[in-house]
Amino acid sequence: SLKSVASSPELYPLLTSLNTYASLLGLVTHENSDISCVTVSVLRELIDLENLLEDASSLILPNTIVSDGGLEIITVNLHRLDENEPEEEGGIIDTLTLIESLLDISTSIPTSFDGTSIASLLFKTTTLPGYLLSRINSATLPFNAIKQQCSEILSSLYTHEEIRSTFSLAATPCHPTTKDCKRDVKKNTATVDGMEILLQTVGKYRKKGECGAECERNEFPLR
Repeated sequence: SLKSVASSPELYPLLTSLNTYASLLGLVTHENSDISCVTVSVLRELIDLENLLEDASSLILPNTIVSDGGLEIITVNLHRLDENEPEEEGGIIDTLTLIESLLDISTSIPTSFDGTSIASLLFKTTTLPGYLLSRINSATLPFNAIKQQCSEILSSLYTHEEIRSTFSLAATPCHPTTKDCKRDVKKNTATVDGMEILLQTVGKYRKKGECGAECERNEFPLR
């Protein structure tokens, strides 16, 4: 099992040289969502900060995955997963956890990813920010682990000065199918007004009795 390799990060250079990572990225987009979700689970196990700190050479695996478009692949895959399906719900959680791990690696090991911030790459090359905003504002999906995880990642992204100073919340990159998406054909961009979404979301919980203290505290860690 590839998951067992996670306990031997010294083997990561071999996984990279054999292009095993490329096969895994290919399986993330497999038409069978069960296969896709299992693959994401494997990647989550492999890309763990504690394991990577044990052997500096192991960084070659996450570095190569990111440089070969891994962020874009796992993010696009999120949009087809349905959290009402138990297996796909697990796939969403594993994907978000994988993204959190990459953010942790980027912060804890400045030399990783050729010094490029994962937070910045998520805004420049993926539609994850729009996905996070859309999920926390969903009126049809419940407050659960996924919603909380999305709000925590969004909060983490905006702790980065480069994100706050470079990217406008009012023009957050999103998938073209996202609700209230604004498309600019000439610029080939798709964005949502993140500020408006946050105001709408917070507004829901200002109504007395709609959400308890625990829910309200966990829902919006943004500062």
